[in-house]
Formats: sequence, C-alpha cells, structure tokens
Amino acid sequence: MQYIEPVGAQGPANAYGHDYVDKNAGAGIAGSFLAADVPEHTMLELVALIQKSGLTPSGSDLMQALKAVRSQRLNYVATVSGTANALTATLDPAVTSYSSIEGMPLKLKCAAANSGPVTLSLNGLAALKVLNPDGSELYAGELAANRVVEVFCITSAFVIRNPFVFFQRQTPKGARLTSAFTPGVAFSDIPTLNTDLLVQSVSVTGATYLDVTGTCGFRNTTASSCNTTVQIKLFRTSPLALIGEAQFQGCISINNLQIPATSFGTFQNLDPAVTYSVQLIARKQQAVGPIEVSDPCVTVSSD
Repeated sequence: MQYIEPVGAQGPANAYGHDYVDKNAGAGIAGSFLAADVPEHTMLELVALIQKSGLTPSGSDLMQALKAVRSQRLNYVATVSGTANALTATLDPAVTSYSSIEGMPLKLKCAAANSGPVTLSLNGLAALKVLNPDGSELYAGELAANRVVEVFCITSAFVIRNPFVFFQRQTPKGARLTSAFTPGVAFSDIPTLNTDLLVQSVSVTGATYLDVTGTCGFRNTTASSCNTTVQIKLFRTSPLALIGEAQFQGCISINNLQIPATSFGTFQNLDPAVTYSVQLIARKQQAVGPIEVSDPCVTVSSD
C-alpha cells in the first residue's frame, strides 16, 4: 500500500509525500481532503489480512485484524505436499523469491516422517535444503505425521528452529556404545604391501548415525622404517557395500618401537533397519617387516 497524497491543501513534506492539514478558517486554510483511495486501499489491505488468515470479515467484530495478526496463519501451512523428504508448500500471497522472506519464520504441519535429508520448495521455487541449527542435514525421523515444525529462511536454505531428534542426539544419555578390543599382538605381520588388513570390526543395527574411533599399535621388528596407516571404513553387510570411510591416519615405526595410530569417523543418515559393519583397516607402505599389529580397538557411539 502506498502513501496517498492529500487532496487540496498540503502540509510540510514528509518521508512519503506531504502531511495532511486541518481546516483553519482564521488562517485561510481550507484543510486537506481524502482521496477515495485512502479508505478503499486501507479497507482492502485489512480485509485481505483477515481473509488470508482464515477469518470471515464481519461488521460486528472490530478486532479481526488483531486476531489475524495473533493467529500467525499467514506463515502456517496446514497441508504440506510433495513427499516425506521433498516437501512443497504454497503461501498466499505467493512467495516470489527466497531473498524476500529471509529471516521469516514458517510453520509446517508435516504429513509423514522423513527417512533422510529434507528439501522444501515454496510456491514452485527451487527446492532448498532444510538444515539443523549446526548446518547439518536432518536426521531420519526428525519430521513426523502431524508434527508442526518451524523453519526460517536464510535465502540459500531453511533452518529448523524446533528440532527434536537433533537435540536428542546431543544428549549423552541417548548414546549407545558398542566396542571390540583385542589385547596384545593381534597380527604378527601385515603380509601384503598397500593392501587392506582387517584388524578389528563391530556390527551395529538400529542406528541412524555413528561416531567411531579406531586405534591400534604398530611395531616394526626390523631396523628399516615403515609407514603404516589405519582407517575406519563402514560397510553395509547385506548386500555387502562400502558406505563411507574416514580419513586415514599414519605413523612411522622402526626398531621395535610400538607406535599408536587412531582413526575417527562420523556417519549420518543411516538406515536403522540395516546391519552395518564398522571395520578398522591397517596397511603398510614399504615392503619391510614383520609389522606387528597390537591392541586393535573400535568404539562406536550411536543412537
């Protein structure tokens, strides 16, 4: 709605045009007149606010504008379309660009539980990711049928303001620990150059995320130096498939010194119905040895 200039007499200039002035017969000022657009545009704006907030305009209720603002219905979507992981929603009036609603809160009543990362498209615009407060993607089960979630737009993504699963996973009491440890010398040598040797493993079922630490010691029984590495790898057991792997960590061992090495990995958005194998892999990069592998340990924290 634009500022509509007074008809007839005008007062001093303001930020939008000129002030309206009252009639002053003694000063010879006739006073300003209202253009027809003034009451009409004002009523149209108020009626649109009332109607699009789900109310029926009524001449007997003079608090409908207040009720419309308080309801926040303009930023509430009771029917979310699309799929569980690819949401679509329609706002009225329509959103024409995400930059125009940056910072705007929006409430969505979900129709189904998500099984992994989620996107949201408003009024046919490009789908944006829905992220947790730390910028990570949503975990499976964050959305649920009839759950109302609140997001706000940051132009390039939506950020959920009331996550449940995300905060639940930040709580230590919600973690499940699984570990495997073999004390002493587990392998007398890494037999093959630059080839994976499985030195420890843990099976996990019913998890959607894993925080993994794997460690072992290397002892080179010769006087020649040798680069050795460990790495965490995650496999789906049936059918067997590599899901992901952590950065490998290396060390140099020589002259019977036992040197520890540790690998860390985090895996998210897993299928709780699947059994996963967390494997600690050792390698050597020089054809020397024997290279003993001692005390291999894998510890897994999961939901």
